[in-house]
Amino acid sequence: MKRLVSALALSLLGGCATNGVLVSFWPTDVKPPAYVQVDGHPCGHSLTIRTNVVPTGLDWLEPDLIHELDESGNKLRTWRVPMDQYPVGLEGDWVLLGYGSEDTTMLMVSVDGRIKVSPTKRLPTLEGVECSAPMNKEYFCVVASDSPRRLLAYSPACT
Repeated sequence: MKRLVSALALSLLGGCATNGVLVSFWPTDVKPPAYVQVDGHPCGHSLTIRTNVVPTGLDWLEPDLIHELDESGNKLRTWRVPMDQYPVGLEGDWVLLGYGSEDTTMLMVSVDGRIKVSPTKRLPTLEGVECSAPMNKEYFCVVASDSPRRLLAYSPACT
């Protein structure tokens, strides 16, 4: 029954094999369904699925997070994103992420978790800045050079 519910959840989220983008997420301590690809990773394991939405409510999968902060370090919004992704830009409510081994495409993830692939765009430069507390211990921070100024915090990829 639990497998059926997980399969239905992924199907409803766009996880069908013919739709979506192949992306990876962190596993939790809960064993994933048998149809989910489990891969090795320098920090343990990853779960690879094809989806057009960052899944929510699945106890066997965990995304990375990217936060937009105000100047005081308070969270304004949070994007749930595939693992080991880093921001390369912003476009409205979409965070743009590096994707693949070539510079010809990028992932776009909306605040509500929709995922799409886009051709690489000319983007404002993201400049590294010091994160304010409490983000300064666990996150990298960058500022988009466009106007208005937007500050992002994200966890560095493990090595």
